[in-house]
Amino acid sequence: NNWLDTFSRGCLHEIMNPPLFCLLIIAFVPYIACFGPHSHQIFGCHFLNRKHCLAEASDRWFVAAASAPDAYSQIDRQFHHLRFATHQYVYAQSYPRTETFDPVSFSYGYVSHMIEDFFGHHPHGFLNMTWEDIHEFAIDTCLYKNFHETTYKKFEAQPLTLESVYFVGNFTLHAAKKLGYHTYNATTLALAAMALDIGLKAEVPLMENNPYQVEILHLDTCHAATVTEAEGNLRRVQQAWIFPAIREWRAEIHKDWDADRAAHATRQRMEARFTAHGRSFCRA
Repeated sequence: NNWLDTFSRGCLHEIMNPPLFCLLIIAFVPYIACFGPHSHQIFGCHFLNRKHCLAEASDRWFVAAASAPDAYSQIDRQFHHLRFATHQYVYAQSYPRTETFDPVSFSYGYVSHMIEDFFGHHPHGFLNMTWEDIHEFAIDTCLYKNFHETTYKKFEAQPLTLESVYFVGNFTLHAAKKLGYHTYNATTLALAAMALDIGLKAEVPLMENNPYQVEILHLDTCHAATVTEAEGNLRRVQQAWIFPAIREWRAEIHKDWDADRAAHATRQRMEARFTAHGRSFCRA
């Protein structure tokens, strides 16, 4: 029963005759839902590699942040860059941790999103850019249903709470002069967080009723012959490409805490992987 959940339920309850502020939030949802927020959060769970990936508070913050960049990028594209995410991670090291918010885990999850998107949106990546929104929704559905089948639990998407909103806003204030980022107040960022929370909730019944196999097979960039093969390609890009890159980024930033160097080195290494190996995630 956090503040976002209360607001979201209020909006959805009044959807037949909503006040203006609810209409503004609901109008914002399509821009969030098409970006695959469930995929990013479930990727986060898979990366943590725990039987119960949402049991620990720090893990829940990692997972919640994995979908945050898409929400905030609707305000300003500065939020959707590895450099921004890496500087935010450095900032988090000295930011107060509380019983209800872990800034380091949150920032690490935020970075994971940026690395996932690099491999997804790269010209040789695993997303079909011609039908990007449809393919991402099919992948959302695939991961959501497979999570249920393997854990016997429905995946519970994690919302962005007010503490995380303040953290991101405080970082933009901290970085405005040094890094040239625009600053945003908590109200503006909270609207994006609310829209994401509503979008995550609205996507669940759609995923539960979407067969998804046709889309994930026909839009697979590896030209899979079967749904099982297409799902295997998705698992491979996670395990062999995305997750090692996230760990390599962490090793880079912990070398000297130079965010610009670490972000640049990580991008170079990821690009070099495509140059050297092409779409090797297509092969078993």
